[in-house]
Amino acid sequence: MIQDPAPSSSTVAAEEAVRHPRILLVTEWFLPYVGGSVNLFVNTYERYPQGSVHVLTGFPLHEIGVEGPSSPLPTTRVNLKRYEFLRPESLLMYARMTLGALRLYRSFRPEVVHCGHIFPEAPVAWVLKRLFGTPYMVYIHGEEAAIQRHYKWKRRLMPRFYNAAEAVIASSRNSVELLEDLGVCKDRIHVIPLGVDPRRFSPRPRTEDGELRLLSVGRLQPRKGHAHVLQAVARLRERFPRLRYWIAGTGGEEASLRRLSTELGLDDIVRFLGYVPDEELPDLYRSCDLFIMANRRLSNDDMEGFGIVFLEAAASGLPVVGGITGGVPDAVHDGVNGFLVDTEDIGAIADAVARLLDDPSLRRRMSREGRKWAEDHSWDLYSQRVLALTNQVLNGLRSPR
Repeated sequence: MIQDPAPSSSTVAAEEAVRHPRILLVTEWFLPYVGGSVNLFVNTYERYPQGSVHVLTGFPLHEIGVEGPSSPLPTTRVNLKRYEFLRPESLLMYARMTLGALRLYRSFRPEVVHCGHIFPEAPVAWVLKRLFGTPYMVYIHGEEAAIQRHYKWKRRLMPRFYNAAEAVIASSRNSVELLEDLGVCKDRIHVIPLGVDPRRFSPRPRTEDGELRLLSVGRLQPRKGHAHVLQAVARLRERFPRLRYWIAGTGGEEASLRRLSTELGLDDIVRFLGYVPDEELPDLYRSCDLFIMANRRLSNDDMEGFGIVFLEAAASGLPVVGGITGGVPDAVHDGVNGFLVDTEDIGAIADAVARLLDDPSLRRRMSREGRKWAEDHSWDLYSQRVLALTNQVLNGLRSPR
């Protein structure tokens, strides 16, 4: 396993860091979808020169309520719809993505392929490698590999596609453990910590209005743990009568969460903000007192791969409360810029929130520590490291151990 390939690690790497090869980013999910992996891709590749990156992705599926900005990068879209009458249902999706990549190969002539996930992207890149010798690299976010290893044929194929890649980019110890469990060669694994934009997300004293505001940002889905936070808030409302809980995001759980809020008598405390545009997120963080996402590991191993929102909150000066599962321990330093708890324990969630709300000096200390950490983990640095690794791959270099 190779740690954190910074472009300044050697003279050769420093020289190569300024070279921008033609990169084909193949990803099932891209703008206008929103989410952690999409956030990662946009912040990484929009920093490269215009024309050096082309995105191959799918059409937005409007039936699931897609909201978000359009792509800032040259983008080709193909139909990635699954069909129930096929076995596997995704058969045409793989075929169409592969044909789209072959057409792009003629016009764009990529030097390297970056795969947003292992499936369906890596098999497409594998075809290009077999036909043209084009090397490819794969991101692992954590949750996708954890879930897909439960499918027999995917479990069998994942190590083949990971090991056929020249590099696998992981962001957390949890992802590295998943890769090693799958039998991925250690020399393929490169750990690059995720980043944040500390210029965009920055602290600012908010107007005192007597309220104590908790904030969650993210898709409304079971692994995010919104329902458990609502139950914790219900336990805290008498102790903190000015407590408010703001929930930003949309998703399939919204209706059930609204019902639960009403059943718990929290309609005067909870605000469902819906989709919040990217440009409004910094002010939203600054208007709150602490950030919470009670991330959970579900029975199918769905979990939070990292949690970029924790970094955004820390950069904005908010102490955070998160779960101990998945890659979140790499995003939150327990006891330093926030608390990690067992989020299956509603009492533990409530206790962590109460401890922060009771102690303004603790919130200020964690705010300073979180901001300091964010300043050392920018998207600029992350993007440079991905570029340096890409150039090392293209030149057949071995990163120093």
